[in-house]
Amino acid sequence: MLTRVENFSITLVPHFLSKRGHVRIVIGKRIWEWVGWRLTSEEFNQFLAEGQIMPFRFRLDKIYWLFEDKLYKDSEGLTPEDVKALLITRKKQQQSRINRAKTIAESPTVTRYTPTNGGKGSRTLFPMM
Repeated sequence: MLTRVENFSITLVPHFLSKRGHVRIVIGKRIWEWVGWRLTSEEFNQFLAEGQIMPFRFRLDKIYWLFEDKLYKDSEGLTPEDVKALLITRKKQQQSRINRAKTIAESPTVTRYTPTNGGKGSRTLFPMM
């Protein structure tokens, strides 16, 4: 299952007297310094751009995926293709729900619940003014 991580950042930490730096990932109050990744600013930006196209896997205390500037925690051992498919499907389903809600909200009539018959209630259509 993929769970979105809300409180995270990924930054390039520049090194003194060098054009390169290392990657820092912060999730909540936890910090990981990837000093083995010595990247220039351009290389770091390219890495982030590639994350818009295909998910990138991080193995920290758990498995995380960076995709479209969002971080997700993986509990199923998914592949990059699995992650991309699940997240694109999730996004399309959300957009479909929003469109359906807008259609219902723009409807000229609304179903309202009105208690009658001793609190047993009925649903009655009322025209919107």
